[in-house]
Amino acid sequence: MKICFLSCEYGPSLAGGEGVVTQSLAEGLAAAGHEVRVVGLRERGSSEPLQEERDGVTIYRLPVPFFRGGGIWARHQLWRQVRAWARKGEIDVVDAPLGRGLVAGWGPLPVPVVVRIHGTCAIRLSPVSPLPPVVSRWFERRAALRADFLCAVSESVGHVVTHRLLCESRDYTVIPNPVSGLGDVSRQPAPPPTVVYAGGLIEPKGICELVRVWARVRRQVPDARLHLYGRDSRMRTGALVSDWIRDFLRSPADLGVEILGHVPRQELARAYSQASAAVLPSHYEAFGMAAAEAMWCGCPLVFTQYGSGPELIRHEQEGLLVNPHEPDLIADALLRLLSDPEFAERLGQAAMRKARTAFSPERILDRNLTFYEDCRNRFVTAGV
Repeated sequence: MKICFLSCEYGPSLAGGEGVVTQSLAEGLAAAGHEVRVVGLRERGSSEPLQEERDGVTIYRLPVPFFRGGGIWARHQLWRQVRAWARKGEIDVVDAPLGRGLVAGWGPLPVPVVVRIHGTCAIRLSPVSPLPPVVSRWFERRAALRADFLCAVSESVGHVVTHRLLCESRDYTVIPNPVSGLGDVSRQPAPPPTVVYAGGLIEPKGICELVRVWARVRRQVPDARLHLYGRDSRMRTGALVSDWIRDFLRSPADLGVEILGHVPRQELARAYSQASAAVLPSHYEAFGMAAAEAMWCGCPLVFTQYGSGPELIRHEQEGLLVNPHEPDLIADALLRLLSDPEFAERLGQAAMRKARTAFSPERILDRNLTFYEDCRNRFVTAGV
């Protein structure tokens, strides 16, 4: 099969999210013998090559001119390029993320367009998130309406987008993200008890609620450590989250808190394999790659009860679900895992079994291929 992915986040160094998932799918499909290309817009000032071959995938990046309206012009060029490939029979299906609304306003193609809902920037899902720009809502809504078929990474985010963005009950297929690229990891918890947070230092991820109750955890487990992984960001006040953490805790090192920044995913996997617990108390998760990766490594997990939380884990069977807006519940869950290592490891092992079955690259690739074939058959039958 000949698949064309649209992605502006595809590159050699990825933090996660849509870019990581697209890379995993593209490389997996190419390794299975399919013809795969990825095309997107290159950020202004970027030094990335306009075209390259990597791991069997052909990658195209269209430059965005610096003149006013250059972004709209580049989007039109993207449409023209994909249309040319489709007319020549060089692609069978287009897979585009909802984010950025890359297919908004596209005309008809002789191949189906799948819009994959990784998340949404057009809907406010956290009380600390700024109001979404009107332009984001316009592009995402138009992209979803243009899609011949919709695919969502969780039932939750599919429902949110169709009912709150499109305001209609539209069909979508749920295919979770694959977990790959973590290397060969095995569970080897090591003292002192360590809690790992990953996913970016971002307010909607629940980082502030976690930090506010960490002193309570330390009072009951004095040697506990909290390792914070992820890129820094700014709060609503304009301050960096990392600076807020240092100001709030006054002396983070004395409380066992380390801000470790963004690290390669293999290093994060090693951290999960050695940690006593992982925590991701997000206000909302469309899928939760960090949570799925912690599960894959067998790390006992405290996860949000909102969004995809109940889809990834069953409470008290594969992890613990908490309301992130009640910080004391985050502390309660962490203390429960730290004070009962046998219970924690039982949850971690159950989570690992689920992740390595439900999110295995082989299974997810098969589901995507079946979905693409079904889309193509329905598209042809409909005579579009």
